[in-house]
Amino acid sequence: MDPRLGTLRRGLQRRADHAAADCEEPGLVIGAEVGAHGYIYGFTLTELTLPFSNSEGAAGVAEIAGNILEGFRPDEYPHLAEMAVDRAMKPGYKYGDEFEYGLDLILDGIQRAQDSV
Repeated sequence: MDPRLGTLRRGLQRRADHAAADCEEPGLVIGAEVGAHGYIYGFTLTELTLPFSNSEGAAGVAEIAGNILEGFRPDEYPHLAEMAVDRAMKPGYKYGDEFEYGLDLILDGIQRAQDSV
């Protein structure tokens, strides 16, 4: 196992334990932790297994995006094509920068659920 995943796991377990102590609704804590774990581990594993290195940066992303675009017709999937060309294939794009946006979505959802309890 990648040592970073072990560190991540220990940090998440501490956070889950603190959340359980502060929350009166155990189902909310379990659901929140499962969702957060799934997102964090999934994102981390995806980033660790991308078929290019961080040193390749935008060039690696652009190559992969180009390969993906070859797999479908842009007229059938115009929004995916636009996203690949206008965002992922631009200089400076980093896949890892998308993490915070997704995590914010999950945390906002957890907050809404907690506020409704």
